[in-house]
Formats: sequence, C-alpha cells, structure tokens
Amino acid sequence: MAQFNKDTQTYIDGRRILHDINMISNKNGDIVATDNRFPVDAIVENYELQVAKGNISGTVGLYKFGVNPDVNGTEEDIWSAGGTYSFATNTSTRVVNSSSGSDVNSSGTGAWQVVVEGLDENWELASETVNLNGTNNVITSNQYRRVFRAYVVTAGTSGTAAGDISIRQTSGGTIMAQIPVGANQTLMSIYTVPAGKTLYMTGVTLSSGATPGNGQATDHSIFKMKIRPFGGVFRTQLQKHVIETIEDQYNIPLVVAQKSDIIMTAQMVGASNVQVSGIFQGYLVDN
Repeated sequence: MAQFNKDTQTYIDGRRILHDINMISNKNGDIVATDNRFPVDAIVENYELQVAKGNISGTVGLYKFGVNPDVNGTEEDIWSAGGTYSFATNTSTRVVNSSSGSDVNSSGTGAWQVVVEGLDENWELASETVNLNGTNNVITSNQYRRVFRAYVVTAGTSGTAAGDISIRQTSGGTIMAQIPVGANQTLMSIYTVPAGKTLYMTGVTLSSGATPGNGQATDHSIFKMKIRPFGGVFRTQLQKHVIETIEDQYNIPLVVAQKSDIIMTAQMVGASNVQVSGIFQGYLVDN
C-alpha cells in the first residue's frame, strides 16, 4: 500500500502502489487522532454555563429576586420595603443613607460602601460605588432614572449593614431601592430592561410562607407578574395561586422589550402577616 509522508513530501519506502485510504483531518491537514480530537467530537458545555462564563457575545444572564416580609389581604409589590413601589418619573442624582449611624465608611462597625445599579437618562446601564455616612445623606455621582439593585461591598467588623440602607428619589422622599438589615443586598422583584437590549425570560419561582398546616386548607398567595412596555400600561403576564413554592419554567421564553418595567406582586387569601418571595430569570440579549 502506498504511504505518503506529508512532512517530507515523499512516499515511504518507495511504495507507490496506490490504494484508497480515507482519513479525517482538520483544516491544517493534521490527521484526527486520540491526541488531536475532531472539533465536533469534543464535549460542549451547555448554553447556560457558556453565558455565565461570558462566552456568548452580547448575552448575559439576569436573576432577579425579592422578598416582602409581611403580606396580608391587600396586594403588595414584592420588595423588602413592602407596600406599593413607585417608579421614578424623572432622572436625577439620588440620595443614599442608612437608618443606623454605624454604617459609616472606613470608621463604622457596619456597612462602609455600597454599589448602586440602575439606568441613566438614556435608559442605559449605570452604576457607582457610594461611601456611606451613617444617617446623613450622600448624593450619587450619576443621575438615575431607575435603581433596581444595590449591595454592600465593604464593611466594618460586623461584616454587614447595621441599618436599612435606602436609595431615595430625594432627601426623605420615595425609596427606589432598599438593602434590609442582614441582607447586604436589595431584595426586589422589580426591574427595567435597559435600552438596546431584550429580556428573554425563561422562568419564575414563587414562594409563600402560607401552608395548609399553618391555617385553613384554603390559605394561599395570589402572585402576579406585571409588565409595562415603554409608553404603555402595566399588564398582568402571569398569575398563580400558590401554597408553599412553585417553579414555572418557560419552554418558549417570554420576550420583554427594552425600557419595559417588570414588577411582581402578592396578596394573601386566608392567612395574614406572611412572608413571600418572587424570582424571575432569563437572558439579556443585545438588540
């Protein structure tokens, strides 16, 4: 059988009797072998892990979670401050302070610095690190139309915030986001899709502290997810009656356009003073 050496460009041992030989090579002409695997023969990581690693261009994962610690028979939004959430109608610098004088940068035993994340006047992502000054107001450097996440990044000896840290629209005004004591992170099932991106929501998780063992068999929570497209009105996109916990995964993702507001709400039937939580997740993809 004729054998040809690719490197020397000669026949081996002068053998020139031709036979058909089928081999697979890569684009460089190198023969595929156990130490030179065929590209499609490799083990491919799943899409979710590829997104988490930043290997999918123009796509990032979104995971939003919130808690309302005390829900009764009136519908409330799911965020740690409780009650009804008010979206800002303007773009401005915002006010950050704590309910505790121990949350002071560099000297307090509580939280020192927090990262604030939201959207600027163009509905584009914006963030900054704020040095806390206890109960005194600290004004953000950026102007924000929306604030949907904040978290503690440095702290004193306690390792956590000593008080509730609030980001407000104005001094003493409406709360845009709150870091409750002990969480070091906002807990708000509230979000606005940035400009130039689309959210492909892949699922939700809803959890209620009401169980049949805690009261009547009819005790349950009514969860809703509402979405308001830019320039439009809030419309209910999901409603579930929940005892304990359910997960709802979407085979076909729910498409949420840029600059749309998303909020989860809960209302109790039968039980009262119940803690609830809501999660939604998906992929933010560049338009």
